[in-house]
Parts: sequence; structure tokens; C-alpha cells
Amino acid sequence: MKLHLINSDELQVPEPSIWGAYLSAAEQQTSQKFRHLDSQNRYIISRLFCRTVLAQTLNISAPEIKLARSASGKPYLTNDESGLHFNLSHSGPWVALGVSQCGPLGVDIEYVQKKRPLLKIAEQYFHEQEIAKLKNLSTAQQETEFYRLWTLKEAFFKARGTGISEGLNKVSFAHKNHPRAPLSMSAAHWHYHYFPPRENSPPNLHLAAVSSEPEFEWATHQNLPNL
Repeated sequence: MKLHLINSDELQVPEPSIWGAYLSAAEQQTSQKFRHLDSQNRYIISRLFCRTVLAQTLNISAPEIKLARSASGKPYLTNDESGLHFNLSHSGPWVALGVSQCGPLGVDIEYVQKKRPLLKIAEQYFHEQEIAKLKNLSTAQQETEFYRLWTLKEAFFKARGTGISEGLNKVSFAHKNHPRAPLSMSAAHWHYHYFPPRENSPPNLHLAAVSSEPEFEWATHQNLPNL
């Protein structure tokens, strides 16, 4: 698995005549619905980033990338026979893309921009073991632990292709990155990675990835590949 990371606010959005050749008609329509230019630019960059990285991985041109969504909303390649899997997540200006040749994967990134009632949210959505653990932590510790739990849960259900509607409270990550879940969820099949804020990243950036692969690589981008 390879994790690609980019800060969309550090990039300039190309002219519509350029990005229009890359995005689908549906994506172009979606881009016009944003009220704020910053949000529109972030959306366009995230879609361009996904296509250019996938194209680079497959050694084809980005306009050749054709995407569709499953019944649960998970995007996939429609014109690729190599078995390439990917998952995209974005929060604020940050975009994370996971790519794997070995099987499905899930990625979730959270850029914390404001204080939230974390314990109240946890009590509504989390497993009872996770709630108990959070209650025993200091306020500062609660935030890091909350986002570890949240990103791992999101990434897990995205890897399964079901989404969080399957039940955030059905799986517990209270014991490190080794979840407890119903046997039907096949939690032991996956490898779990949580990346807390790192030295060369913002102190409020949290990322998790769930994949059938135990190993991973990092790639932090300063621009869009081959655009």
C-alpha cells in the first residue's frame, strides 16, 4: 500500500480549460455547486490529485482514468484490469489517497480546525469500551485518542466498502490498533495503521489506513503529478 498526501491550499487550480479535460461531467457539475471559492478549489484539486496519481501508478494519461461508484458510494476504476484499488479522503485542505495492488483498502484523514464536544459525540456513536477509555483520559489526551478511534473506524468501514452506516459502535479500537468486532466483519483480515500528527505535518492532522497489506510507503506531494 502506498499513501499519498497533499495540501491543496498550497496549489494553484489550473484553468477550467485544463481541469475540464480530467474531471467527469458529474464532477464538473458538483464543482459548480460550491458557494465558496476555497471549497470549490479544494474539491477540484482532490479530484485532479486522485486521477493524476492513479494515472502515474498505471502509466497512462490522467484523462484515461474512468471512475464509477459502488452501491455504497465507494469509487473504483472501471477501465483497469490490473486489480488496482484506491481510496480517497479529504479534510480541510488536506487530501490523502491510498493505493494498493493487493486488495481493497480504506483511508481517513481528519484535520481538526475547531473544538468539538468529543465525549458527547463518542457517547452517541462509539463502542462502550472506547467511551470508557476516553472518560479516563485528560482533555488533551481525549482529543488524540478520539481522532485515533474515529479515523480507524472510518478507514475500516471504507475498506469493507460498507460505510459507517454499518455501525460505528459495532467495532472497538480501545485496545490499540487491534479491533474487536463481530466475526461477520472479518476484522482479523486487515492490517491497521494510525498516524498521529507528525513532526513535518500540522499538530492537528490525523490519518488512518486499513489494508490487507502489512507494509506501506509514504509520498508527500508538492504538486500534481504529470499535470
